Amino acid sequence: MPDEEANSAGNLNKDRTFLAESMTGWAPLDQAAVQSSRMRALLAPVIVILALGFAVLVLAIGYFVHVQDQTEIQKSEAITRTSLDVEKQQISDILDSYAWWDEAVDQVRGKLDPKWLDDNVGSYQTQSHDITASFIVGSSDQTLVAFIDGKSVNATALGSLKGGLDLLIKWTRLSSQIEPAAATGILMLGNQPMVVGAEAITPELGSPLWPADKPRCVLIFGRPFDRALLDRVSNRAGATGLRVLGEREAPLLATLPLVNPNGTTVASLTWPPDLPALRLIWPLIPFIGALLAIALGLLWWFLHRLRAVGDTLHRQAIVIHQIQDAIFGADFDGAIANWNAGVARMFGFSREQVIGQPLSLIYPDLSPQMLADGVEAFRAGKESVELQVSARRKSGDVFPAHLSLFPVKGDHGEVVGTIGYGLDISKQKQLEAKLEELATVDELTGAYNRRYLQTHAPVEVQRAQRFKRPLSFLFLDLDHFKRVNDRFGHPFGDLVLAMFSTVCRRALRPSDVLVRYGGEEFLVMLPEAGLDQALAVARRLASDVKQTRFSLDPPFQGLTVSIGVSELRQSGDSFEAILERVDRATYRAKQLGRDRIETEF
Repeated sequence: MPDEEANSAGNLNKDRTFLAESMTGWAPLDQAAVQSSRMRALLAPVIVILALGFAVLVLAIGYFVHVQDQTEIQKSEAITRTSLDVEKQQISDILDSYAWWDEAVDQVRGKLDPKWLDDNVGSYQTQSHDITASFIVGSSDQTLVAFIDGKSVNATALGSLKGGLDLLIKWTRLSSQIEPAAATGILMLGNQPMVVGAEAITPELGSPLWPADKPRCVLIFGRPFDRALLDRVSNRAGATGLRVLGEREAPLLATLPLVNPNGTTVASLTWPPDLPALRLIWPLIPFIGALLAIALGLLWWFLHRLRAVGDTLHRQAIVIHQIQDAIFGADFDGAIANWNAGVARMFGFSREQVIGQPLSLIYPDLSPQMLADGVEAFRAGKESVELQVSARRKSGDVFPAHLSLFPVKGDHGEVVGTIGYGLDISKQKQLEAKLEELATVDELTGAYNRRYLQTHAPVEVQRAQRFKRPLSFLFLDLDHFKRVNDRFGHPFGDLVLAMFSTVCRRALRPSDVLVRYGGEEFLVMLPEAGLDQALAVARRLASDVKQTRFSLDPPFQGLTVSIGVSELRQSGDSFEAILERVDRATYRAKQLGRDRIETEF
C-alpha cells in the first residue's frame, strides 16, 4: 500500500482503498538480483517460452476474431430474415384490406367489373403498393382475373407463378373456415423471385354472401425482388449491398436462402456484413503491447540484471473494463467501492452516481443480511456465493440477473469485502419460458399435454383442499373416432382433433384447463366449479361438438363425445383418485351407448 493509504483514517477507508486497487492494477514485481551466468543459462528456455506464448496469443486472437465475425454474420442474417418477414406482413396487411370485404365477394361471384378490378386489384395496387402481379382464383381453381405490372393479361399468366402457390391457396382456404388469414411465401414468376401472398375472399362478419360449404375464391398479390424491395429490406436490416445472388456468382460472407412453400430454395440474397474484426483488434493492441513490454523487460533483466518492471505492466482495468458483464467491488456494508464499464452499460448509472452507494441501488433484492451471510460463508472457506436476484436499471426497468460473489482478502488473508460478477439473464429466462411452453403444450391441438397435467393438477387439488374451494374434472372421449381415421385417413383425423380442441377452448373459461390426455381423449380441469357447474359445462361442450360443422374437405358433422364428470372430495382426496373416478364415469358413458354424460362420486 502507498504511504498515504497506510496513514488514512479508519479501517473502512482502508478496505475500500484495497478494493479499488485490486480492480485497477497489478502489484509491481519485486526486484531480484541473480548472477549473470545463471541468467544466460536461462535465456534460451525463456525465449522459447515467450515465442510459444506469442504464437498461442496470435492463434487465440485469430480464433476470437473468427468467432466474433461468425456471430456478426449470423446476427446480420437473422435481422435480414426478420426484415424480409416485414415485406411478407405488408403483403398480408394489403390482402386483408381487400379480401375480407363483401364488395369483393360480390365481384367474384359474377360481376367482375373491369373498372372495379383495375381500381382495386390492378393498376391501383401497382401504383400505390408496388404490387406487380395480381390474380383472383375462383372456387374451382380457375383463373378469373390476372394483372401484370398493372395491366390486364391472359389468365394463363398465373401458370408462370411456380413453387407452391397451390399450398398457399389451400392454407388460406382452410384458415377462412375459422378466421381468414393470408398465407405468404417466396415464389418464382418466370425467373424472377417474388414475395407472394394469398388470402381467401371472405364475407365480412355476419354476412351471408358465401355458403360455408363452398370453397372460397382467393386473391393473390406479388412483389418482385427488385431494387426497391431490396433497398427496403437493406435499410431495415442495415445490410448494405444486399442483392439477389446470380446463378454463377460467388456468394458474399452473408447469405439468406429464399425458400418456397414446397421447401425448395429458389434463390438467395447475399451481402457483405459489417464485421467487427478491426473494432475488436484495436482494443487488444494495448494488451499485446503489455505482453511485449514484459518480454523485453525479461530479456533486459537476464542481460543486465533484474530491473524494476512495475511500470511495464498495464493496469488490470484495461481488461476488466472491456468485459461486457458487470464487475464491481463492495465493502462489508454493501457499499460500492469500484466497478467496471460493464456496470455502466448494463445499468445506465455513471461511476460518480454509484460509488459509495449501497448495492441495493442496482440489486434491490440484495439485503444486508444476504451480504453478511456471504461474508460468513467466505470465512468458512467457501470460494463463491451464487445468487439469482432482480436487478434495476437507472430507468427503473427490472430484469433477472445472476450474481456471483467472491471474497477479497487483505494482506493477512482476512476477508475485507467482495467482488461481484453480474450477468443479465433476461434472454435465458425467456428461452426457459419458451422451452417450458414447448414441453407442456400439445403441438397438434394447442391444448396442454399430460406433462403439464401431472405437474399442475396435484397443486390445484392441494390449493382447493387448503382453501376449501370446489374443483371438478371432465374426461372427454370422442365417440367412434377410429372410424373417422379409417374412413378419411389420419391427416383428416388430426384436423378434426385440432378443430375439436378449438371448439372446447371457446366454450371454456380462461381459468379452465384443457388437456389432451392421449389420442382422442381430453381432460378438462374446472377450478372454482362444483358438480352442478361441471355438468352444465359438460352439456354445453357435448352440444357444441355435436352441432359443429367441421369445414374440412369433405365437410364433417355429427361428432359426439362421451363425458365423465367428478368433483373433488375435500377430505383425503387426491388427483389420482379423481382421475380414476372420472375415467370410470367416461367408461360407463361409453358402455351405456356413448354420446352421454355420466358422473362418478
